[in-house]
Amino acid sequence: MRINACIAPEIMITGASGFLGSALLTELIRSGVAVYGFGSHLESLPFDIRTSPNLLWMADRISGTSLAVVPKSVRIIFHAAGSGSVVRS
Repeated sequence: MRINACIAPEIMITGASGFLGSALLTELIRSGVAVYGFGSHLESLPFDIRTSPNLLWMADRISGTSLAVVPKSVRIIFHAAGSGSVVRS
């Protein structure tokens, strides 16, 4: 994914393709903020978001090893990743 070379994102969102993460990501990108999006389903995002030069997509599931590669420019992490399931009673 492309990123604006003049902007080093200071924000990272985990679970960026999920319900909460994608809503936050969409608002930030549409406001002109550069963001690292960390998720597994880039194709689920709106076209203008997934092709934005202000988005750097990190396609992976969250783990201890994947978080070791968080860029030094990141100052804020919104952790919206999770694993959900519904238990039938």
